Amino acid sequence: MKNLMKGLVVVLLLSLVLAACSGSEEQEEIISYHNDLIEYNDEVLGEIEGIIQQAATATTIEENYEMQKDLPDLVGKMVTNLESKDPESEAVKDYHDLRKKQITAWHEAMKLEVDILGQLANGEMTEEEAAEASTEVDELMVEFDELTQEVENKIIEFEEEYDIEFEEGDV
Repeated sequence: MKNLMKGLVVVLLLSLVLAACSGSEEQEEIISYHNDLIEYNDEVLGEIEGIIQQAATATTIEENYEMQKDLPDLVGKMVTNLESKDPESEAVKDYHDLRKKQITAWHEAMKLEVDILGQLANGEMTEEEAAEASTEVDELMVEFDELTQEVENKIIEFEEEYDIEFEEGDV
């Protein structure tokens, strides 16, 4: 649960809104790509946040699992959306690949964490086994955190190279 929330918070923080500006075709593609991505992710992240808030009220593992079992599918929508994109410029292709790796790592972590929760709820796994299996979730979240840092660096690079001003937004 804490990994799901951590992933959501990080993705929300990274969801930035671009300030309007004019410039090169590459700059315009960066702005368009980023804004489309954020607009789509905003809807999905809202659903995810609602589920996580609801799951925080669960009193049993079974109830928690029932509330969270659809979370991987929601993050999967974000991955599918990214896979549907076909950027043209090298700069946007690099950004696209980075975002895809980032969200895929989060998706894999969520799938595994919800699977572990489901096995706990169904009595297929003990608490000790779940704790051991959770180390893989932790490793995926470390990968996610590293990719998140790379995304932040790419955004800073875009700001400097293309004179694009990013503003934090509550997506």
